[in-house]
Amino acid sequence: MIKEIHEERTTRINDLIDNGRAASERVEVILNKTSEDLKLKNQLTTIKAASIKHKGLTKNQYVSHLTRMIEIIKDLENSPSFELMQLAIIHNIKEVSKLPLSEIITENRELQEMNINLLAINRELQYKDKYLVEYYKDISKSKNAAKIKCIDKLDNLFLIGLNKDSNIREKYVYQIEKHVKPLFQIYYPELKEYLSELIQDAKLNGYMEYDALRIKHANKKRELANE
Repeated sequence: MIKEIHEERTTRINDLIDNGRAASERVEVILNKTSEDLKLKNQLTTIKAASIKHKGLTKNQYVSHLTRMIEIIKDLENSPSFELMQLAIIHNIKEVSKLPLSEIITENRELQEMNINLLAINRELQYKDKYLVEYYKDISKSKNAAKIKCIDKLDNLFLIGLNKDSNIREKYVYQIEKHVKPLFQIYYPELKEYLSELIQDAKLNGYMEYDALRIKHANKKRELANE
């Protein structure tokens, strides 16, 4: 189950600080039961071996985000489809890499490429209301694309406070309130209240300085080692 907000945020901060090492270990636990799990693990490995460029994240930190998306889906759904889990891994691969989809996707490529295209956002228009209305209208036509948008935004919202730009933070949170929250009501209604609390938490916290969090983490690690 998804944990209390502070605990979930701590996991994400730790994933940043240790450059995804703990997330790699968690993958071995959550993707170890079926042949489909092995396929998903192999796809993560393929992405990890590729050239990845994501603003503000190392490749391993980016892969840890994909890992957390898989964890969230497994927490929320008893038997999530392979297609949904795969889409979590490849949802914005076109934006961060030149890796051909044929090297990752061997099944349902046409369907998954359609979902990837639905999820791809025009960065120049990403905070324009008129554009977002049509963008989310299109996403709502695909159940899996809509679910992935929910999970992606949920995971990112825990760390939105690391962005120094208050204007971007406000626009990001506003977008989730106006456009993503209704998707939660449809696909993950059990999380609607949690999402509202997380939105409020993000507003109250404002900017969180990464270096201060990193130092706090290092001190805590030393304390535990000395016990």
